[in-house]
Amino acid sequence: SAHEFNSSSIFTATHLAQAIRTPHPRRPLAMSLLPLLTAALLLLSPSLSLPSADLPLAISELLDFPSCDLDQSEPSLSFTFAANCVSRSGRLRSWGKFLPATPASSTLASTRFLKTHTRAAADTKYTCAIDADFNLHCWGAHPAGLPAGIKALRVDGGSSHLCALTFTPGHLDPSDLSLTVPPETFLRGLAPRCWGPDKHAAKVVDGDWSPEDPVVDIGTSLTATCIRTLSGKASCFGSFFNPIMGHRAVRNAAWAGAKARAMVVAQESVCMVMEDGRVECEGEICGEVPAACGGMVLPSGLAAGGNVMAVGHSSLCWLNSEQEAECVGELEYFEAKRVFKELYGSNDVYCGVLTNDQVKCFGNGDPDSAPLSSDSSIYLQ
Repeated sequence: SAHEFNSSSIFTATHLAQAIRTPHPRRPLAMSLLPLLTAALLLLSPSLSLPSADLPLAISELLDFPSCDLDQSEPSLSFTFAANCVSRSGRLRSWGKFLPATPASSTLASTRFLKTHTRAAADTKYTCAIDADFNLHCWGAHPAGLPAGIKALRVDGGSSHLCALTFTPGHLDPSDLSLTVPPETFLRGLAPRCWGPDKHAAKVVDGDWSPEDPVVDIGTSLTATCIRTLSGKASCFGSFFNPIMGHRAVRNAAWAGAKARAMVVAQESVCMVMEDGRVECEGEICGEVPAACGGMVLPSGLAAGGNVMAVGHSSLCWLNSEQEAECVGELEYFEAKRVFKELYGSNDVYCGVLTNDQVKCFGNGDPDSAPLSSDSSIYLQ
């Protein structure tokens, strides 16, 4: 077919991909290796949506596993905050109130993990995590229907649906997170999968993507699922709550025909960072920070990489080009001029990972639930 490689290209590119493996447990495909990957990609047929020089960066971001995940909600009778982090040694670290139950299996409790997701609402408390062999595990009151044996790179979940970005088993070596196939073959094997009773929010599996323009980012709100493809196409399925319009299907005209280079999804909002630097959001955030839903331009730019922006109920925070946190909206406590590697947030509580792997939090919330003062922190050893 038009998308097949000739045998000599497969042999050469595969062996070059194998030759650039590096024995780093959690941060594969260092920037110094990108020229070699680019050389490998020049041997492949140019059928994917982006120029070949962009593919190494896309793969590097896919195989970079951030540390933390936050979930905060305000049920009628109690305040809820939960946070999970994966330490440098691959262990889960948790803090907050009303955390989902710890794994019942003693084997799972001592497993090395790459990524975690937690949902801690009044009636929905669960944790999912991807282990060092890319196996997806969930415990607590997670949405039903998760089959056994799922291999995933990303996981996110709402109140009644769970989604993961899966890949073809055998395309990655778990010992060093290196590719065992040509990069284009690896990307074609990516696919979103969703489970649970909320079929509308999980409709992303039939969404606007293809093996030639695969999904490279996926995120869920309580009742919606959003994806971003390799070419930058952004789309959502389900509904968000807008304080002016109420619950409505997510259809943002600003995304149509434009390219998104980053995406962040919260409980009732989604924000896309477009290729030209505009931020275009949809959902609850529009009622509190209208500028975020009207093509806001970040005054000091946006840091490179993933997990550099987070959205809450009434605020939006990001890391600027100097890796410093900036916010719009109202926050009780703010870490001005603090330099972070990564930033996470949920419902106006934000936590950033410092360069020494400390976690510092700021925003609006219960100081007994999270380290919200400048004197408190958590180390991810």
